[in-house]
Amino acid sequence: FVDSAKLAYEDGGYVNFGFCDTVTYAKALKLINAKVSLREFGQSQEYGFTALKINTGFSNGAIPLVPSRFLSTTGAAQSAYLLDLSVWEKRVLQDMTYETLAKTKDSDEFFLKKYMCLICMAVPFNSSITGMTNN
Repeated sequence: FVDSAKLAYEDGGYVNFGFCDTVTYAKALKLINAKVSLREFGQSQEYGFTALKINTGFSNGAIPLVPSRFLSTTGAAQSAYLLDLSVWEKRVLQDMTYETLAKTKDSDEFFLKKYMCLICMAVPFNSSITGMTNN
């Protein structure tokens, strides 16, 4: 994680958030547990949940590392991503619209629709570790 954050830092990034699959998170927790100087535990007020915080030396304080249930944990698909959140933007492609579905008895069914996208303005400012195995 430290080398990955260093690569992003050398390319001009300032890594301040990380996420990985649950197996990688458990491995990182086990490996770092003996090295108390590399991690801190506690509630992260900014994100609202407990996260492993890694001190890399290439960011302001510790980087929260959060497990994601949406990343694959099988074989070489295990991965971790360290992001500089200042270069990520959310854009609206289509404003929210109201669509009527049906009227049954005394209920009106509808849904709200909105199209958005996430844009990274500087890919080299971020870093990833992919293809990790169970070793």
